[in-house]
Amino acid sequence: MGTRSATRQLSVLVVDDDDDLRSAVADMLLLDEHEVVAVADGKSAIALLQKQRFDLMITDLGMPGITGLELCNLAGEIDPRLKAILITGIGAHLTKEDTANRLLIGVVLKPFRINELREIVNLLD
Repeated sequence: MGTRSATRQLSVLVVDDDDDLRSAVADMLLLDEHEVVAVADGKSAIALLQKQRFDLMITDLGMPGITGLELCNLAGEIDPRLKAILITGIGAHLTKEDTANRLLIGVVLKPFRINELREIVNLLD
């Protein structure tokens, strides 16, 4: 049984090229009784978004190939209802325009505590 007190189960896509971080975020979401699909890159995420609807995408900013911001832009074209959380270790380099993407409901700076991420996820409940 998860630690979640909210009632809504979300379908969440986790995108991060760091295996450990991707796994930790997915585990937290699973403990909170969400449905989770986790992939290592933006190309895989786009392929999934074209086939399946998600409520939320949690993505790393700094990934090879498609960056997290590029992924948010592409994902918004596929599903305008999707919401996104951006995880980054380089938050100081984000501009106001970068974070103005309508999908983004939050930016989490590394290193972070899992409860920081959980609080933002729970905004969708």
